[in-house]
Amino acid sequence: MSEGTCLGIQLACSHSGVSYALSVGDRARGLDMDDGTMVNWQSTAKPVAAVAIALLIDRGTCDLHAPVARYVPEFESHGKGGVTVAQLLTHTAGIPFCDLHLLGGSATPPEWREFIETICDSKLEWTPGTQAGYHPTSSWFILGEIVRRVDGRSFNRFVREAIFEPLGMVDCYIGMTAGEYEACADRIGGLWNSAGGTQGIGADPLSSEDGLREPAWVALTLLGLVPRLGVLWWLFVFFLLEVRKNWELPCDAPPRRLPGHRHGNIQLPGSQPRQ
Repeated sequence: MSEGTCLGIQLACSHSGVSYALSVGDRARGLDMDDGTMVNWQSTAKPVAAVAIALLIDRGTCDLHAPVARYVPEFESHGKGGVTVAQLLTHTAGIPFCDLHLLGGSATPPEWREFIETICDSKLEWTPGTQAGYHPTSSWFILGEIVRRVDGRSFNRFVREAIFEPLGMVDCYIGMTAGEYEACADRIGGLWNSAGGTQGIGADPLSSEDGLREPAWVALTLLGLVPRLGVLWWLFVFFLLEVRKNWELPCDAPPRRLPGHRHGNIQLPGSQPRQ
């Protein structure tokens, strides 16, 4: 904070059933950060999508190892018919950046359907399951579309009604309607550009269709929610362990250097199915 890399910080932890929270700094210039400030989850919303898929699997309406095209038929174009739900979840589907050109921060961000159409029409960068490379948003849009088509509810409504509300996480959203956003506006912390010293929420999280443009957008408050957040994380860990039973990361597979969240590089080893 003293170096200007961030305006404020929330820290929360839970131990032996007791929750602790600490908030320091500002949520916006001149406005204090507190335990009720709602902040953006960014890519840590991915476990929420994984839990949503796990719920469908538990209900018997989705198969982890089924081809994605079973649920989104148009996804099979350009040789993607063999991509499985598990490969979307494990960053091995081979479509990492096909939608990034839609995330340029335009004044009018694309609607959900535009992302789905773009991703479904994309071509593979590698044979699915043979390599691992971080998929920032593409696979998560398709996972959200699977939820929408299987359950019938929009992705944001499903996670709100099937995950957040049952756990008492009433301040958690993936996408917000205009009314929800306005009602919470005085509690939402802005995103801080440490390079340019500017502030803003970033891409518009709203959509005229269903209140959602991008699954990565989540507003939440940590106050009183730490034990419940722990439930989500444990569900996600157990789910990934189940996926992991059928995958390994061989040491002789070629690594891929891919852009990370901050436009730097992250290195991931290759991945291929266990024989």
